[in-house]
Amino acid sequence: MRSALRLWRWKLLLRPRASTIDRVKARKAEQRRAGLEYAERPNVSVVVQSFNQVRNVATLEARLRRTCAEELIVCEDGSIDGSHEAWLCRLTRPNDFLLHSNDVHEIRAYNRAVDYARGEVVCLMQDDDQPPHDGSWLAEALDVFARHPRLAVLGGWCGFNEWFAEEYNAPWLPPGEGTIPTADPDTGRPLMFVENVNIGPYLIRRDAFRELGGFDPRFSPPGEPGITFEAEYCYRAWQHGYEVALTDIPVKLATGRQSYILPGGTSLWGLEARERNERANKQLIEDLYLEHFDAIQEAVRAANERLTARPGPVSAS
Repeated sequence: MRSALRLWRWKLLLRPRASTIDRVKARKAEQRRAGLEYAERPNVSVVVQSFNQVRNVATLEARLRRTCAEELIVCEDGSIDGSHEAWLCRLTRPNDFLLHSNDVHEIRAYNRAVDYARGEVVCLMQDDDQPPHDGSWLAEALDVFARHPRLAVLGGWCGFNEWFAEEYNAPWLPPGEGTIPTADPDTGRPLMFVENVNIGPYLIRRDAFRELGGFDPRFSPPGEPGITFEAEYCYRAWQHGYEVALTDIPVKLATGRQSYILPGGTSLWGLEARERNERANKQLIEDLYLEHFDAIQEAVRAANERLTARPGPVSAS
């Protein structure tokens, strides 16, 4: 009698576990049928910084899935609008990862995520980005890295020379102004070397990023905006013999011209706080790199000599 009772209790305890096992087996079989396998060395890692942009989650995820990316990492930084839940139900592939933090903001979240990434190139995106429907842009960006072995950063949005005085590909410029004036001589793809580029997409060579120490946390206290933190890393890359380039990846496209279609997370702090942070950080960049500026400008000029001119009128703002 006691043996029968023990057996009954044992079966009762196993029942929910057996159900879980069945579900796990079904899930594994589903992934095998879909051809989804873990990539030990993904071709590229895409990192998305997520902070209260739930209305863009579905669009951004769908468009990233059309690219060649084998790894997707989302830094969910303590959103309260449902972004965490929206990403969680979509990140179902073996190389999908959801990193949760509590409002530490971009610099620290990106630094952590790059440590976690396994791709040789890491593409940093923001939660208000809407990359092109055609996912070929990422493979084309990887080709740029292959052709330029000293390239540490490739921007796809807008870039700057002369301490931000010359702007290229910026969405706020009138049509025709600030167009990328040069191209890759082999592919004809718009490409120019610049002092710094804006995030995102902001593609980095992972080994160089680690060698140079990642983004500088002095450009933002935890939980506050860090305007131009990505620019400082570009100047640091040039200083150490690496290169920074700009191409054209329209991530915020509207009626034929790039524009903001979703307010970014830094808008939560208000215009005054953003402007104050930007002034302070640009001054910090100047303090750090003024003595290296002539050498950096010469390196930018020399790198651009390897490119070819694009036809048509081009002017910088």
